[in-house]
Amino acid sequence: MAPRMGTKQARSNFSEPLGTVHFGHETVIVEKASKPFVVVISPEQYEHYRALVSEQAVRTTERMHERNEHLDPEQLERDITAVVEQVRQERHERRNG
Repeated sequence: MAPRMGTKQARSNFSEPLGTVHFGHETVIVEKASKPFVVVISPEQYEHYRALVSEQAVRTTERMHERNEHLDPEQLERDITAVVEQVRQERHERRNG
């Protein structure tokens, strides 16, 4: 289980979570109001995370392509554009009342 500390403790002694990550090879969870606020990880963990996310994005894109390869590309683009525009319009209406 990753060590946890409050934001005040992390702020007042920033070298502590950094040392725990760098020298102790542990992830540190910094909490605010007893809830996870940020996670401090090593550069190696970060690169591993980025590789996983990238790999997942590639697999998702491949699955989407396979599911839609029977559709007309131009019609698919028109459909996607229409949905994106609808979402943007709804978001604009929510923001501007």
